[in-house]
Amino acid sequence: QLRTPEARMSILVCITLLSWIGGTSGRIVSRSVGGTTPPKTVVHPLHGQSGNARKIKNYGGRAHSSKFSAAPPSIGSVNPDYRYASVNAVDAWHDLKFGLRIHWGEYAIDGLGPESWPLNRAHNITFLKWYWDQSKTWNPSNYNADQWIALMNTAGIKFFDFTLKHHEGFSMYDTNTDVHDCWDLTGPTATIKPCCNTTGCRFPYSSVAAFGRDVAGELVTAARKGGVSPGFYFSHIDWFDPDMRIDQWNAVASSGKFCPVGTACNPANYSNATLPVEWQRFVLRHRAQIVEALTKYGEIVELSLDMQFPPIFNQAMQDTIMLARSIAPNTLFRGRGIGGTKQEGGYGDYETPEETFPSSPMPGNWLATPSPPTLLCFASFALAVGWSGWLTRFNPILLGSPGKLFSMDPTTCRTTLTRRTTSTARS
Repeated sequence: QLRTPEARMSILVCITLLSWIGGTSGRIVSRSVGGTTPPKTVVHPLHGQSGNARKIKNYGGRAHSSKFSAAPPSIGSVNPDYRYASVNAVDAWHDLKFGLRIHWGEYAIDGLGPESWPLNRAHNITFLKWYWDQSKTWNPSNYNADQWIALMNTAGIKFFDFTLKHHEGFSMYDTNTDVHDCWDLTGPTATIKPCCNTTGCRFPYSSVAAFGRDVAGELVTAARKGGVSPGFYFSHIDWFDPDMRIDQWNAVASSGKFCPVGTACNPANYSNATLPVEWQRFVLRHRAQIVEALTKYGEIVELSLDMQFPPIFNQAMQDTIMLARSIAPNTLFRGRGIGGTKQEGGYGDYETPEETFPSSPMPGNWLATPSPPTLLCFASFALAVGWSGWLTRFNPILLGSPGKLFSMDPTTCRTTLTRRTTSTARS
């Protein structure tokens, strides 16, 4: 069913309900977590060696830690001039209670998942080329932002995080940034070349360039009209842009898989000192996209940052987050890639434990999305309204307030109340 043209146009590869907007007071805020469903097996002929069919396990896990107690990588001491999100903004965020994360991007075209992670597990270079060529013929003409917001209002959803860009690098918005160099994946190993073609060298690699629509912009416009607060998810890492090839999960350059030691694209010899022009493009494009996320569509409630670069990028990341805070004093930043939260010695305002739900309140602000059975409730509603093509993977939610937890009855989809004792104070 997901292989029909209609489903390919509208599929939401990962819908994650955010809830538990919670802090140390036990107030529930929101938080996102991956699913804990057993691994599924996806068969695709281009994954395997030499184009042969190979089974690839589709897992709910992520490259980052799944334990909320794990210390995040530091990016250095917090600048004394840094200011976290304003008290009023944090209070308003806590009151939102119930939200939705939407992962939708180039990875939705063929229905492979989770999200863009199949790129990281590719076993031949042909798959990478095929994957990134998909957007050239993509046109999700059935996308209707007003319908999405109507569904959120029906479900009582108060805010959302929409994915501006996942790890595959495809921007689901009208970015003004360009990818200067591209991967050449026509040989046995990868090389890097300018992205120029017959139309010039501007290559934004975005929904606007691919099919002429600012997906995120349309959604924010509909959200403001419909009374839903917008937020964004943004991946620091970008596997499409060779200038950003330093992360340990990079689909092309990591582990020497397609950029073995001794080749020009191997990240071992890549730094500001060795390739300053490329490095500065990397820093400035990453920074510009974060600025776009925070300014292009007006104020947003949160920016759900994801993944991290190695320590060589720490100073650039600190400079970027200082700029981000100066232009967005009321937006909460997730701590990933920026040293974690304030309580962890980082620049973040909140955190989202991955694939787990804390048994007691965590310090600071956090979002949580436990796994099924709530999935059954939302999935049945989506099927009832005819949006079956949206659902491939999803994690449900609980809501709460001080001393109380709410859960969804999977049979009746009614909100029920469960008592919970909390004794910690708000930070």
